[in-house]
Amino acid sequence: VEVSTSEGKIDVLKAGSFAGLKGTDCITSEVVYAGSGTAPEYKNIDAEGKIVLIDTDAYHSYWYNLIFEEAQAQGARAIIAAVTDRGPGTYKEDIITIQNIQGFVDIPAVILNKKDSMYIRSLMKSRVYVSATVKADVRIKRDAEAHYVYGVIEGYQKDSYIIFSGHYDAYWTGFLDNASSLGTMLSIAKAMVDSGYKPESNIVFITNDAE
Repeated sequence: VEVSTSEGKIDVLKAGSFAGLKGTDCITSEVVYAGSGTAPEYKNIDAEGKIVLIDTDAYHSYWYNLIFEEAQAQGARAIIAAVTDRGPGTYKEDIITIQNIQGFVDIPAVILNKKDSMYIRSLMKSRVYVSATVKADVRIKRDAEAHYVYGVIEGYQKDSYIIFSGHYDAYWTGFLDNASSLGTMLSIAKAMVDSGYKPESNIVFITNDAE
């Protein structure tokens, strides 16, 4: 993301992409600040054809697709997601989080680290004119092959199933998302096998690729 102001200041900020969103070569436009990105935030903002800066906190507020779809409905050309003091990508100032979109967003979106989020937010609040060029080098492969690994502990009721599942692809080093989940699931399976437990229903343990 290349940011410039009416005072002639130009900065290049590194940004992350969102899984499932298409990339773009270069989109240049004025930046408008939409706060939390909900519909009331646009009451006094004209986002048509512009790049919208949105504060995000996916753990405690809205998941990205909800506020991105609102920006799209308001006519935005692209989205710059800024992180706040909590939520994904906030435990270090220079980390860029990579998240996924679960919805119907057809415009490019990128996300900044905490340090750059604070910087661009301060520019917007100073009320100087800010423009940006957004470039997202993203390649999406459709109809790719993914693999599932599963095991079954058979129960007394052959037509009844209880399913435990978790994805084994990971974000970054993957401990929290999602190795910790898989470790918990496999521990449950091991405890059942080691104890000789015979469940009422079939218990299926599934690990899947491509969350």
